[in-house]
Amino acid sequence: MSRISVPISMETVTEENIGLYLDAVKKCGAERVFLIGLDFVYQESSMIYQNPEKIRFCVREFRKVCKEVGFWISTMGHGDVFCFQGVGIDPRLYTPVEGIRGDISNHGYCLSDENFRNDLAKAVQMLASFEPDIIMLDDD
Repeated sequence: MSRISVPISMETVTEENIGLYLDAVKKCGAERVFLIGLDFVYQESSMIYQNPEKIRFCVREFRKVCKEVGFWISTMGHGDVFCFQGVGIDPRLYTPVEGIRGDISNHGYCLSDENFRNDLAKAVQMLASFEPDIIMLDDD
């Protein structure tokens, strides 16, 4: 049995257009919505710190049409360097991922960095406080 899950970027959802999103989710028969676009959740500039009201709004509204509402977040970085170009995260905050040949990543962080692990864990705890049905940790 298959289940349709749909990613929705919270950056584009507003009170004015939420009805369009809800109608589209119902129309395609999605049982689960993954809310994305939370920025780098381990940074205090992310939506979980700066706009928790929007997160609550999205969870509440999508629960009206789906069996499950979850979050899909990036964790240690992303495999596509272009996604991170020009984003402005200070690379000195966390230890970058190092390849087996000594190559240093400019778009991924090492999970052995205690500060990174602590900040990521705190962010996941904050996301859990919004009572999602699932949190998907994308480790690319």
